[in-house]
Amino acid sequence: YHFKDNRVLPIGITAETADKEGWWYKPEYIINELNINSAINYPYNDEVISTTDPAKIVPVSGYAYGGGGRKIIRMEVSLDGGETWLFAELTHPEKPTTYGKYWCWCFWKLPVSVGDLMACDDIMCRAWDSSMNTQPK
Repeated sequence: YHFKDNRVLPIGITAETADKEGWWYKPEYIINELNINSAINYPYNDEVISTTDPAKIVPVSGYAYGGGGRKIIRMEVSLDGGETWLFAELTHPEKPTTYGKYWCWCFWKLPVSVGDLMACDDIMCRAWDSSMNTQPK
């Protein structure tokens, strides 16, 4: 499965040609080595959060993916423009393949108080994989 995903075929090779000539199955056109990706999915962009209780906890959360089947081993969140980083809890819903590869997104969350959110301008996140690669600063 996924033979028609994550491929870069040469210019002029249509899906029909790829089906007929077997281009989907040629390993030299697969993209396995992707850059590490992570994103914040809560709180939502421009969401309004009540500030009446600064001690209330908001579950800042998101997802991450590492290229080449490498496991995401660390997720960090910054509330101060990258000066300091907090460790988020990771969840890997999929087990690795027989060969120890991780091909699925993982999820992360970090409990943050409303007061801390009120004091920050931006929320930033970055992931680290099992080869100690991280996202660019």
